[in-house]
Amino acid sequence: MDFNLFSIIVIILIIPLLFGICARFVLQGYRYGCLITVTALICTAISWYVYINPPVLGSELYGLRAVQASCFTLGSLAVGIISKINK
Repeated sequence: MDFNLFSIIVIILIIPLLFGICARFVLQGYRYGCLITVTALICTAISWYVYINPPVLGSELYGLRAVQASCFTLGSLAVGIISKINK
């Protein structure tokens, strides 16, 4: 499969952002809908820690996963903030 720059940006940044938006949007009607954002924030912190101290030196995977986890968290957090402002 031939990947160009646009498809790589979509895979690494846009899709996790949309998943975060969708996950929080689906769960915002529930009482503990904010737990998805808290869980994503914890996973993001863990992924950045693993990126800083990689178990396998020279691998890009940990950095890509940290960026994807950050995008998921940002999408979830954005929907949470917008829903709080609209209330």
